Amino acid sequence: FFFSSRRRHTRLQGDWSSDVCSSDLAMTKAKFIKQHITEEILNNEPLSYFVFGDSYERSSEQGAGKLRKHRRSISFITRVSLKEEESAFFKPQEYAAYFFPQLDFLEEKIKTMPDYKFYISKLGAGGANKFNIWKSVIGLNLIKTLGKYENVVFCWSEEEQVFEDPNKDPEKYQKLEMTLDELNDMPKI
Repeated sequence: FFFSSRRRHTRLQGDWSSDVCSSDLAMTKAKFIKQHITEEILNNEPLSYFVFGDSYERSSEQGAGKLRKHRRSISFITRVSLKEEESAFFKPQEYAAYFFPQLDFLEEKIKTMPDYKFYISKLGAGGANKFNIWKSVIGLNLIKTLGKYENVVFCWSEEEQVFEDPNKDPEKYQKLEMTLDELNDMPKI
């Protein structure tokens, strides 16, 4: 993504105070449907997009990566590379700098395209989750940011909601504040 804005980009990594509870989910307008999105579904629903996790290299043809070339797929960087060494995986603190700009981009797309359905996979919860980026950065921020839109479908069940409580390890959840220019200047992996 390319950003040129100088506005402050401020979020709390782990921007929540406790696990998601049923009252949080009750306020969500988005749907939770455990569903595997296929090329056939996207082709049969011309007003739909699929959002999935991908490596920085954008080279996997495994799992949801098979849909990367579909014109209505949006990949989120959730992993540095497909290698198996530790450096191929994001740690929560470093991943937040990649995640929130992508989330802002996606939210803007969802807001400006209300007639389109956005299927959101449980991105970052599988092979990219070595250091728990799903629980500590992605999961709840996806729900709290995108759950207010009726055109969003989370492709997992409500029962699968398990998130970390930042009060258990407050130093792990530091404030992330930088300009989008500073984000752009970060070294590319």
